[in-house]
Amino acid sequence: MTNLKLQNKSKILKNNYSDSLSLTLDAVEVGLRAVNPAFLMKNSVRLKRNQLSIIDHNGRKIDFNFGSFKSIYLIGAGKATASMAGAFISILRNRKIKEGCITVPYGIKMKNKMCSITHAAHPIPNSNGVLGTKKIIKLLEKVKKNDLLVIFLSGGASALMPLPLDILTLHEKQNLTMKLLSSGATIDEMNIVRKHLSKIKGGRLASIINKKFPVVTLILSDVVEDKIDVIASGPTVPDPTTFKDAKKILVKYKLWRNQEIVSKKIKDLISDGVSGNIGDTPKPGDPIFTNIHNVIIGNNNIACKNIKLFLEKNGIKTMYLGSRFTGKSGALGDFLFRLVDDFPSISAPYAFVFG
Repeated sequence: MTNLKLQNKSKILKNNYSDSLSLTLDAVEVGLRAVNPAFLMKNSVRLKRNQLSIIDHNGRKIDFNFGSFKSIYLIGAGKATASMAGAFISILRNRKIKEGCITVPYGIKMKNKMCSITHAAHPIPNSNGVLGTKKIIKLLEKVKKNDLLVIFLSGGASALMPLPLDILTLHEKQNLTMKLLSSGATIDEMNIVRKHLSKIKGGRLASIINKKFPVVTLILSDVVEDKIDVIASGPTVPDPTTFKDAKKILVKYKLWRNQEIVSKKIKDLISDGVSGNIGDTPKPGDPIFTNIHNVIIGNNNIACKNIKLFLEKNGIKTMYLGSRFTGKSGALGDFLFRLVDDFPSISAPYAFVFG
């Protein structure tokens, strides 16, 4: 996994070869390797004697007394979760790892047998995803006060770890998810709605855990600005959003009054939340988050900065424009064309990097 490559690189170069294109594709591969899940885990998780250290993407470190844990349990979901879990087990050399349960997309395998794997659909959740989430909840019953729970979250986790509230069906959630996707809703907006229809999203997994044991959530960010409550819909993170926000999004995309998309049960649920008849998702300051450490170990910024360094080492003047770009691909293409077209002609090669 450390030697990630573009699968069609040779074909691209055969048809369109130039030195600049070859260097550009090399740079993309550098960016891919920089955010390889196994590589990021090895940079972020260290076990030395009886000290377990977790280091975030900014270099901040959290230390744990490894000797104080009787057992370690692993759960998670996402497209990169199998690689993350496998690397974590390798770093700990299987020490104290009792059991694991993760959900990943179809076709992804894991060599280490310490984790039970459920394969499910993405981006529209399916019944296998619900089954995998129920397995995860069941595993939590085995974790004791002196154990450590490690959660792995990466892109796709919101869809791969579904568990609708009891009054809702999976079909209702699938229907709404598909319509929000086709309506152009942002990932932030999608996840605000998801949080308020779920038994585990929006900090509700933390409610289930309820301070019974320490938790470390290791996160690969797939959202702009690394909003930790948005990534995977924040199952172990306080939720600053409300039922009122969820309703506004459905109104914005003209779905609120469409009973084929927003069923009566969904509408009644959100309306009860807006009026205060039912409790909202757990908010910042709630004591249920006391013993939970949410740690981002990788993001788009890491890929971009490694690409920039690579290009500069190869004599290319490079400008990093940041990792906060959003919008439709066509609009971004127009922006890039204008950027390059307006750029003064210079003798030295020049590159723009952004994410």
